[in-house]
Amino acid sequence: MSIPVLYIRFPKFVAVATPPTRVNKRPAKKNGHRKTCEENTVGFFQRWVAAYIFRGLNIEMIALLCLLAMAPVWSASPPCNVPTLDGHLHFTSVTSRSVYRECVFDIEQWPLYIEVERYAGRNIDTDAWMNMSVQGDGLEPSPYLSIRQGHITFSGDVHGVPTVTMLEHSMWLVLDKEGDDIVVAFAPPESRYFGVLGKWPDTGATTLNISAYTKTGLEQVVRRIVHAPPQDDTRQVLQKTIRELERRIRVLEKEITSVHSVNEKQNNLHNNHYKTTWEHKRALTERVQELHDSIPHDVVESIRAQLFTFRWFLAVVLIVGMYVSWRMYKREQKLHRWTL
Repeated sequence: MSIPVLYIRFPKFVAVATPPTRVNKRPAKKNGHRKTCEENTVGFFQRWVAAYIFRGLNIEMIALLCLLAMAPVWSASPPCNVPTLDGHLHFTSVTSRSVYRECVFDIEQWPLYIEVERYAGRNIDTDAWMNMSVQGDGLEPSPYLSIRQGHITFSGDVHGVPTVTMLEHSMWLVLDKEGDDIVVAFAPPESRYFGVLGKWPDTGATTLNISAYTKTGLEQVVRRIVHAPPQDDTRQVLQKTIRELERRIRVLEKEITSVHSVNEKQNNLHNNHYKTTWEHKRALTERVQELHDSIPHDVVESIRAQLFTFRWFLAVVLIVGMYVSWRMYKREQKLHRWTL
């Protein structure tokens, strides 16, 4: 579909205040370098009339005339704020965040075969949707269908079908007229078998409105709108698929680099901790060894021997003392018995 564009070139008006031209009464030369009196008079009146007309048109009137001339062009241009890549309309992308776009297409003939792609990256946006509706003079309200995650809503009915893939795989929608109705059918990704979703009453549909929204990122593309059924051809890998794979590889490389950096930092922290612990243990061992070496071991051994000797001497004294006390007690008992 081509959008008509009207190019308007505005003439340039230049008002020059020129004094009245003196009429040259001398006849013109034969070589044509001098103008005749009639030519000078006509040129003077032409400049005077142009200056008079331009003096009567102010800037506001010129702007109003320009607006009136451009009004039919603006009203006939359908809104479409969708970027195009490789000839495909990319309503949203996997990097979009809270993006809404819409586009209006003129219905020139029936049927309409619409090739759509909806694929995600690592995370699938379950809030993304793509709506399609037909509009016309007699369609009020305009019927529509909504393609969502895993189902299609059609005039209040919910049809469970696959609607999202991990790479670009086409799914098809067909709108065809049958009598006074518009039949809508859908073919899932990588399939050419259409299932009827329902019918809309046809009361003068003239335009097709497609809108899409994503919250966290989902690729929603309208590849083409044709009037013939799709062919079962094995197409080559598209450049867009290669770019998407390259994008995912870059994301994986970035994440791998980030994980490697975190692991390297963790290893450095672990090595530093091990090194610090080992150095602390070595310093403590050296300090203990220094303290051990600073003790006079011969003096300690001498004191230990003296304590051992004193301990045995004290034990012998206690035993002897106890024996002497017992003997004295026995002797006193014997003396006391003889006294009685």
